[in-house]
Amino acid sequence: MATIAEEAVRTIDARPSGLASRLNPTLCFWVFGLIFYGGAATRFATGHFLNQIPRDLWQHLAALKALIADPSHPLNPFVPTDDVSRHFHPYWVGVAQVARIFHWDEWQAIIFAGYLTAGLLLGGIFVFGRTFYRDKWGPLALIVAMTLGWLFPVSHTGYHSMGTLIEGVAYPAVLLIALSFFLWAMVIRALEDPRWSVAIALMSALMFATHPLGAGIGILVAGCFIVFTSDVPMKTRVYASAAIAVGL
Repeated sequence: MATIAEEAVRTIDARPSGLASRLNPTLCFWVFGLIFYGGAATRFATGHFLNQIPRDLWQHLAALKALIADPSHPLNPFVPTDDVSRHFHPYWVGVAQVARIFHWDEWQAIIFAGYLTAGLLLGGIFVFGRTFYRDKWGPLALIVAMTLGWLFPVSHTGYHSMGTLIEGVAYPAVLLIALSFFLWAMVIRALEDPRWSVAIALMSALMFATHPLGAGIGILVAGCFIVFTSDVPMKTRVYASAAIAVGL
């Protein structure tokens, strides 16, 4: 995917300067992103997820309902015990707190979560695109490559495809894709300025507490940046690695 986006950046830069000067890459990115991700979130919000019988949406709704009722001591909605649930993670706790402020039920809360995750996903792509490619066209090239590259896979939680987004954009797994982009951008910055290590620790903690599998994938890629980025002092690599460890 990175190779496709890099080639797209080179192709755009090779165009006549007159055309490039008339296009605003940041504006193009946000227009494209709002249409794609905003459309997916709206399709999700208008009830498409109600048709997804095999999905486990009911688990997330049950967790949200319990957290909205009592965020401090929610009742486990799955088993008749006082045990906590793995669904009582920071993401749903935060969404439930917003729902309590606006007096939303769990259905309204999960619709809000869909728009929230879509916005974070878009923001993560933009931040990582600018940080990794160091080019103003980077975010646009990346989002186009991602959209076309994930156009055909079957819908499955954790995939970045239109089918997945319109069926489960509010899912924690999708949120972890967004947070992974932010983490990767932080790691790249930390390899230049170790002060970013604090942000890495906080992001790693949030990711792992929300969705361990998604966090594992995101942290694996972050580790590749730490290990394989050239011309970085060993001490800086250790700081970034230690920050992830502290977060976990």
